[in-house]
Formats: sequence, C-alpha cells, structure tokens
Amino acid sequence: MSKVNKRRECPAIGREITSAECGEKRGSAYPCPATCSFFPFAPANYSEFLHMEAQVDKKGALWMFEESRRLGDPVSIQEQADRIRDAVELDAFMIWNVFLKPDASGLTCIQRWENAGFTGVKNDERVLLRAKTQIRVALLEVHRILDHETVEGVDLLDANRKPLRVLDRSLASAAPRFGLYLSWFYPLPHFWRISGVAIELPDFSEFEPEEAAQELIRHLGGPESDPARRLWLAEHFSRIQRAIHSTEMAQRAEMFAQMDAQFGKAVYELKAPFDECAQRLDALPDVENDAPKDDEQKEGFREGRVWFSEKSASHAEEVGGRGVLGRVLMGQTHWRIQAMGRERLEEMRRRFEDRMGARVQFNSERRDNLAAPLAAKDRNIDRSLVPPRLLAGGQKIILETSRVPAPAPGKTKTDFMRELAEAKARAFLGNPIPALDGMTPREAAKDPTQRPRLIRLMKTRIRDLDQRNLKDGRQDSLDWMLQELGLGELMFDPPPPRARPDRDSEDDEEDHFLPRPEAPRLEGEPFDTKEASTRLAAGTAHFETSKQAISELAASGSFLLEDAGELTRDLMDEGEFTLAVAFMIQVWFALVPPGVEAPYIDPDDLADAFNAMMASVAKCGNEPSNVFLKTVIQGGRQPALVQQAAGKLMETSRKLKGADRPGSAAVITTIVLIRVVTDCLDQALRE
Repeated sequence: MSKVNKRRECPAIGREITSAECGEKRGSAYPCPATCSFFPFAPANYSEFLHMEAQVDKKGALWMFEESRRLGDPVSIQEQADRIRDAVELDAFMIWNVFLKPDASGLTCIQRWENAGFTGVKNDERVLLRAKTQIRVALLEVHRILDHETVEGVDLLDANRKPLRVLDRSLASAAPRFGLYLSWFYPLPHFWRISGVAIELPDFSEFEPEEAAQELIRHLGGPESDPARRLWLAEHFSRIQRAIHSTEMAQRAEMFAQMDAQFGKAVYELKAPFDECAQRLDALPDVENDAPKDDEQKEGFREGRVWFSEKSASHAEEVGGRGVLGRVLMGQTHWRIQAMGRERLEEMRRRFEDRMGARVQFNSERRDNLAAPLAAKDRNIDRSLVPPRLLAGGQKIILETSRVPAPAPGKTKTDFMRELAEAKARAFLGNPIPALDGMTPREAAKDPTQRPRLIRLMKTRIRDLDQRNLKDGRQDSLDWMLQELGLGELMFDPPPPRARPDRDSEDDEEDHFLPRPEAPRLEGEPFDTKEASTRLAAGTAHFETSKQAISELAASGSFLLEDAGELTRDLMDEGEFTLAVAFMIQVWFALVPPGVEAPYIDPDDLADAFNAMMASVAKCGNEPSNVFLKTVIQGGRQPALVQQAAGKLMETSRKLKGADRPGSAAVITTIVLIRVVTDCLDQALRE
C-alpha cells in the first residue's frame, strides 16, 4: 500500500509534494524541467499530450460555439464552421476564431473565456490554452530530423532565425532536410507544436522561400512587416494555401508550355535495296545496332539502329554514356526515324536525308505533343491568385535520352546505379549551370553574387536526395560535395533511418487522421442489475481475444492501462495485473462502444480517486467484509456494474490454481481499480 500517500519529489522546487499540488501548479506556478516524468509537457509524455491537446481544442471550440449562441449571433460560428468542407480552411477558421480574432475591445475568444474563469478547465489544460494564444503562422525550413518525432529548423519569416525544436510525428516521419512548411506553430515549455495542416512550399527558382512567401502576401493585398503580417496570415491562411496551389499549377503549366515534348516520327520509302541502305547508314560512327521492340517487330520492322547525338545537354558522355539523337526502325520497304523533341527530329531528318540521298523518299510525318495531356490538367487555375513575378525564370525541362554501358559482370544493378549517380554528381560540379548564369558550381562557390543561388540550388539537391533515400531505404549523402564547394553552412546531420512512407497507412497519431465520433453520453439513473449484466457481456463479445480489445482501447486514444499500471506497480505482480486488465477492459467496453473516441480520464483524477479508495480500504482493517462491500462495491456512480464485475473477478480468482491464483491483496486492489475506473468513466461520459 506504499502508493496511498502518493507523494513525489519535485525537481522544480527541490522538495517533496503531493500529486494534488503537482497537478495544480506544474507548468504554471512551478517551472517543470523536461526530465520530469509527471510533467505532461515533457517530451517523454508526448503521446499523452496529444490526447490532451485534442481535448483542449474541442473544449475551446465548444465554448466559442456556446458564446456565439448566448450573444444571439444571426449566423452562429458553429453554423459557419459546419458549412466548411475543406480541411485546411476549417483548421484556419477555427484557429483564427478561437485564438486570434480580436473583438471590439481587443480580446480574443480564449481571453474572454479566461476572464470568465476558464470554467471546466484544469491546470494542465489552462497551461496549454495559454500556450496556444501565442500561435502564429510560420515558414519552417527543416534543418535536422532528430528522431521519430522531433525536427529542428528555423522560421524564415523571423529575422532572428532562432532554432525551433518541433515535436510532430507526421513531420518527422517524412520531412527532408531543407523541406519548407507553412503552418501554425505555438511554443510549449520544452518544444514547439504544429497545429492543423502543414502546407509544403514548392520551389520558386529565382526567389528565396521567404521572398516567395512575401510576394504571395503582397499579391493578395497583405502587409510586408510584422506584427501586422503575422495577423494577416492568420486571418487569410486558407487564401494563401489556395494561392500557393494555384501558383504551383501555373508554374507547372508554364513549364509544360516551354517544354519541347513533341515525339516525332517520319516515314521514308526505300528507293534502293535494303542491304545497300543499311550499309550506307552503318558506316556512320554515331550509329549502332538497336534491336526493335516486340511491338515494333509486329509493325514489320526487322532491324533497328540508335543514332547518337554529337552533344548532350545532360553531359551523358561524362559518366560513360552517350546522348541519343533518335532511332531508325528498318523494314523491308519502309524505314521510320523517330526522335523526342521538335529540334531533334528536324536535326535527325536533315542528317538522315543528307546521308541517304536518293536512296530514300520522304513519305509522311507525325508529331504528338506528350505535354498536352499534362497541361490539360492545369486549365482550371485561379489566375487571380498567382503573382506574375513568381512565374518569371521558371524551370525549363529538356527531354533527352541517353545510353550507358551495361553493368560489368558480377556487379549488381543497385551498385551500378549508385556509381552512375555518383559519377553524374561529380560531373555536375564542373558543368555550366543556367541557374548560375552559366557558371559551374565550383566557380559559383567563389563568386559572392552567385553563391546565394548555389546555396539555394544545393538545398534543393539535398532535399531531393533525402526524399529519394526515404523512398528507397538508402543513406546516400552529398556531404562530400558540400565540403568540396565550401558550403559548410548546409552540413546538417542526415535523417536517421526511417520507415518508408506508406500512403495507405492510417496509423497516424497526430492531428492528421480522420477523427472518431464521440462516445455516446450517459444519461438517467445508474444501471440496474439486469442492464449491468447485459452491458458487461456485450462489451467483451465484440472481441475474439483480449489482445484485440487492448488494441481497440489504445486506438481510441485511451491511456487507461498505462495509468493503472503506474498506480499499481508496487502492489501487483505481472500476472495479477494481467487479470486486472481483463476486468478493466470489461468495464470500459460496458460503458464505451468500440469505434469511438476515448473519453478523457485525467490521470491525476484517477490517481487521487484510487489513493483515496485504498486509504478507505486500509481503515477497514479486520472489520467484517460487509464494510468493504459498502465502502467499495456498493457505493459509487454505477454500483450494479461494479458489483457484477467484482463478483466475476472473485469467481475467476477462486478457479485459478497455484501460481496463477492472485493474492487477496491483489484481488482487493483490482476491485478498487474497477470501482475508480467506473466512477471516472461514468463522470466523463455525463459531462
């Protein structure tokens, strides 16, 4: 019974305190360190914090809705929210109206609630609500992924660029270094949190990310400096999101419009014998055999050739490959030349006709624009949201085919592709780059005017590499390139090994999952004996095994078993606690159906009720068992349910033999757990 007093050493003030004092003052009166296991805002308690955060957001929304109804608003805030179907817009609407929108006196909804006494809110929730009043829109540039739930970066909209440590499992699972995310951030004592949806900012080639963001704000009529800019972003967040999407689509459409994606075919009729024409073509040093594919053979082409280009925009020759101008497909009476790109087809026709002369006669030509279907997807762009300056100097895609030698005997394809990528990366350092005004990366690194562009270019390459590594499960690195270029400011530790992203997975513990419905409220009188028995039987009938029931309990967001385990660590052995878990689960699902969100049970309330009940049991001493029955089993909010569960527990215990049979103290402790869990759950379902 060592836990009855429930006192704990407080590292914040250097003395022992009660659990009640801890619950009332942690994070508010007492500056709790990150290492305190009782502090709900400690990183180690992040999972429990997520549940509390969801509950606090719900309470804030409910208070706002009720206030709107009390004030008699013609169109209530809840009615406005119910009309919104877009997730980003709904997040922005709720955050703006709950935490940031000032009324005529300058007070926000949360401040008005605080002035009213924060009714129905406990200390931990007050600490969280006050933290969320500091929420702001920020543009996070990720620098490091520290572990499975923590990233570190800077807010590019903040001139001071102080490092932010952000706890968010969704972000940590997928973010690359130098990933850019526009979202809502707020500070807690030992980390920052994202609230709502994060928007990934695309590359705007000629602009730094913060410049691109400011150009979007300016185009939409927003201010250029803080604090007015931050408040404007908060009010117009969903507009900014639509502007980013529209600008990205417009940029892509512009890129497709400039891309030479014509796939051309020209057919020639042979006017000389096949063998004579083939010998004439094969005498060229840039032509090699290239067998026709199956579908090409079905068209009647018996041989094929590949025609290499004299120069390659991708410098394929520098990595052991050669750029391809096009192909020649050779039938008995007709040949077809084909190439990707208008200029290549025209160049190939010119060279082919010069070489073959009167031996061939032009028959027909066909050109298909492969970019047209892609461009068609971008027709419905809201151009009013697109800043014209962000479309200037966009990327230009050059489509080109190249051939590289086959892997040497004994070398795997994976190793070969890695060597090829490394060779291409080394060739990159010495190649002129249009984005660097024709300088090579080595030259740009030494030029003060081009170095910022090079840094932006390298951030993109590192970001792309991290995304490929995550997808392919690799750990490739560009640190050698950064060292050679003298870009030490970009050398952050690579992300730790992470699971490959599963887009079909729904195991997302953050606020990006589809919410479960609330548990149905309890109303009316406590259950009678018949209702209690029916509910206990029905609650466990949903599951074939106890493991399934435990999984459903955890999936609902409940930490009941973890909290109960902490309370009884010194009072039960592992086998006795396993039996207690079975009966706590029966009580839980007698009151809460599967598939709903877990009602929130404050762990301190559970602990206080448990300790008080254990103290009452201790006072019974050697008194008759009917005193225990009246004190524990027959009291409380659902006496019939507790009595039924306790009776089944004692019957089960009597049937167990030897080491499997729990001690009498463990049985009493389990009955106390059943009682306090039932009381706390009943109260939560009625509030």
